[in-house]
Amino acid sequence: MHQKVNGLNQLIKFRSKKKFIYLISPNKIKHNSFYNQLKKIFKLNKVAFFQLRLKKENKKNITVIAKKIQKICKKYKVKFLINDDPFIAKKVNADGCHLGQDDMLIKKARKILKKHIIG
Repeated sequence: MHQKVNGLNQLIKFRSKKKFIYLISPNKIKHNSFYNQLKKIFKLNKVAFFQLRLKKENKKNITVIAKKIQKICKKYKVKFLINDDPFIAKKVNADGCHLGQDDMLIKKARKILKKHIIG
């Protein structure tokens, strides 16, 4: 009986350590406080993926923001995805790219990103 309870406790501990959240950025990132908030969330160790989704931002600003977030994601072992743009994903060394139905063809994105994530 005691052995089964220990096994159950180990299973509960294993499950509680598992990351399961896919987090998507807000449409705008205006303040540096966003990065501090992101770190606090990542410290909870529940986020598996973070997608940077800035639809109305220019590529230069997305790249600057992405480089900052990439460092944070790497530190907390969160997979980092760029929305819609495999070129930016490659440039900032993201873990991959999220493509919508009207975005680049997966075959073309695969040539750019090689073995990185395409979702």
